[in-house]
Amino acid sequence: GADHFGAARDASTRFEHIHRLVREVAARHDAVVIDPFDTLCTQGRCALIDPRTGAPAYRDTAHLTASFARESATFIDATLLPTRR
Repeated sequence: GADHFGAARDASTRFEHIHRLVREVAARHDAVVIDPFDTLCTQGRCALIDPRTGAPAYRDTAHLTASFARESATFIDATLLPTRR
């Protein structure tokens, strides 16, 4: 059958310089970096096809489809909720 996974290492390497810059800026401004690879990829492999629907997970080479993001990108939910002080 077709391989429905892409290598996280490929994407991680491809954007390594950007990730480094983002982490440097975040460290200077006491910000948190949210890395989608930590949540969307398992054992170095990222789903290209939504396992629930069989539809593509990405609309292009770097952007999740809206439906896949709604269901799978829950790692960002906590950052959007108001914090209690």
